Amino acid sequence: MKKKLSLIKKIAISSLIISPIPFTVSCGVLDFLLDNEKSDKTTKTETGIVIKNDGTSNTFDGSNGFDQAPKNNNKPVENSNNNNTDSNPSDNKENNTNVENENNKTPEITDNNEGHGNSFTEFENDKNNERSVISGLLDINLFPILKNETSYSTSLNEDQVYENLVALNATSVNSLDEIHEKQTKDGRFYYEYQDPYTKIFFRDFSYYSVKDEHRYLLGKSGLVKLAQEFKRKIPFGTEVFDLHGININDFKTIGKNANGLYIPSTKTIYINGSIYSEQSFTEYQRIGGIMPTIFHEYIHHWATTYAESGLESDPEANVSTTEEEIQDKRRINIYYNPNSTTKENHTHGSKQYWNAFFTNKFFNLLNYDVNKYGFIDYQSLSLFGGPDLAFRSDLTFMYRKLSANDLWMISNSKNGPEHLKNPENYFDLAYSPSESFKLDYSKIKYYYSLTELLPREYLKYAYESYFNMNDVNEAYENRETSKSSIGWFGIHSYKMENGEKTLIFSPSANADDWSKVFLNNFDSFRRQYMFQDGNIDPNTGEPRMSAYMYPTSVFDISHFKYTDESGINYNSRKVIKKLPENKTRNRSEDFYKLFLKTMGYGKTISQIYFDNDFEWVSDSGVSIDDQKAKTIKFSGFLDNKNVTGIVLKDSKNQIYDTLKIEYYDLFNFFGHKDFDQGATLVDPKTEKNSQDRETQIANRLYPENKNYYQYITKDFVKIKDNSLIYLWTDLNKNGIVEDNELNSDQITLPEQRWVSTQRSSIANTKLPKYKIIKDENNNTKIEEYI
Repeated sequence: MKKKLSLIKKIAISSLIISPIPFTVSCGVLDFLLDNEKSDKTTKTETGIVIKNDGTSNTFDGSNGFDQAPKNNNKPVENSNNNNTDSNPSDNKENNTNVENENNKTPEITDNNEGHGNSFTEFENDKNNERSVISGLLDINLFPILKNETSYSTSLNEDQVYENLVALNATSVNSLDEIHEKQTKDGRFYYEYQDPYTKIFFRDFSYYSVKDEHRYLLGKSGLVKLAQEFKRKIPFGTEVFDLHGININDFKTIGKNANGLYIPSTKTIYINGSIYSEQSFTEYQRIGGIMPTIFHEYIHHWATTYAESGLESDPEANVSTTEEEIQDKRRINIYYNPNSTTKENHTHGSKQYWNAFFTNKFFNLLNYDVNKYGFIDYQSLSLFGGPDLAFRSDLTFMYRKLSANDLWMISNSKNGPEHLKNPENYFDLAYSPSESFKLDYSKIKYYYSLTELLPREYLKYAYESYFNMNDVNEAYENRETSKSSIGWFGIHSYKMENGEKTLIFSPSANADDWSKVFLNNFDSFRRQYMFQDGNIDPNTGEPRMSAYMYPTSVFDISHFKYTDESGINYNSRKVIKKLPENKTRNRSEDFYKLFLKTMGYGKTISQIYFDNDFEWVSDSGVSIDDQKAKTIKFSGFLDNKNVTGIVLKDSKNQIYDTLKIEYYDLFNFFGHKDFDQGATLVDPKTEKNSQDRETQIANRLYPENKNYYQYITKDFVKIKDNSLIYLWTDLNKNGIVEDNELNSDQITLPEQRWVSTQRSSIANTKLPKYKIIKDENNNTKIEEYI
């Protein structure tokens, strides 16, 4: 029997790109893209006002040469040539325009390479004097994931490492001909590919279908490569096996205003790739373009598995507790409102139970406890946006009106901060010099809710862009031909409106998130190079200016300054101060260890998963089999591979099931030591790993203790209440469980959170839920709870 559940849509819009193109699953989608359809969305008047059909207007700024922002993050831009103060001063306009840099050419990963077979594989493995980890592919050219792109136990020998890399790089097909077009019950066409390692289903839905013509963003080749790049660029542990699928352009589920969506009820990620359709982008660029969104949505999946796992019965803690570290199992209530559009003070409609240990450390490490207003000096502001920017910043910029702590309290507390009880004072607050990018009170509640903040912050911290931010921005030169461009900071694309070409800028997820930390012209045609962080510029040997708006980074932010409200100096200006060293030092390792501990790294049983057998019953609901929800898989970490399986005994001490273990020797959940500036995967001249990619990989963090093996049990098992759990080591190799081969004392569990099937997304459903406990005799049990 399947139980109908209301669908919980946790909309996670990476970089909150809201497309101005109204996509629908019909031929009208392509007509609009190709300008075969008349549009009355925009009207330009002689006074320079652009009237949108949603009632917003954009005032054309003749001095800056671009429209001021509509109320979304896809910004129409016309001949934007505002100065980029983030550029290397020695690289002037002429240098950027006339010097061709071969390393800036993004290589296209093609289905075949004439005369060379899998040349990327051959070159790369020749370089490292290793055996090929990819073989047998007829018409699929994959770039291999190498051993420095993962972590493994030091006890593995070279042959074992090689075997694991072969498994990691494996495909479930040898030829694209093995992937066949499918059709849904309602007539939509799609391709489907299941990766043999992660078990994830990757689907690409046709965004244009008429008669026998079906157009896809990725197609067969792109799906296989997307699965490969997922394993290369997404940090994952055993929770990956609990993710059902990643659907591209499934517009029946994902709306036109969302870049990405993760639905916990279906454990599926949905990606809107429409902005990359019908453009001149290569396969590499399309995959590189959607990957930040996939990263963001996957961290939603990680969060519901480990961090949103508090129980209602847990004691409640305060996020701002002064305890150095919460040692026991507690919860912090987070009030989340994903669809708030009102200006009323706090209309959050969803109470979530977050793990208190994780939430408190996350809050402090990222400085969301800081209640100070950021300060950027007058000279720096003038370089960004002219002499009047310093004056405007105090009036209209978010960092001068709201502290990091204000942002947290607005978005996560029940009542919001008392001193912000008039939300109308915090309407359309800018975070870009052009003031094209703004947030109002209701959007702040969404952007900075912990549900959204966690994937945003881990994206800032650990995402590895396919584009180097130091490469020349091609958007400026491409204006002449109206060719779309893509890079670290986002995508510039063109569409027709009323017979006129309009340039749309959509920031990448990582650029948009970092641009709420650093003031910068990320929407500029010429945007290039590192943010202004006050550190020494390696290209000039001179210190960069300091353009920190907020201290919300775990990397070194020692140049962040704030205004002290308690004092005025001799010239009637507010006193400028810096945060203490413990708040500004590089805390990247602490941040990574927080995530490792939360996911139960090193614990014998780190998490359990229920069989989420679902089907859609309407556009807004799914039906989940409540009997299958009573079946469980176990996962965890063992310091050797001697354990054969997990044995379950009922309350009468009788064995009723034995679960075999599947080991995974490689560990793929990584962090970063410092800021990632992006890298092209392959040097187009040599077809080898680019030097920037090698630098990018060297920036990764992995566990200090590598001598653990991940495992997950192979099958789901139906649980009996109060079952005893044992590790089974088949000492005599006879395949029969004997009492002297069972051990429960050695089982370890996370101290600060429950090992349970509890997820925030199912907290209020009637599905059965289970948790693992240690009783007074140190026996390990699994019990059902309400």
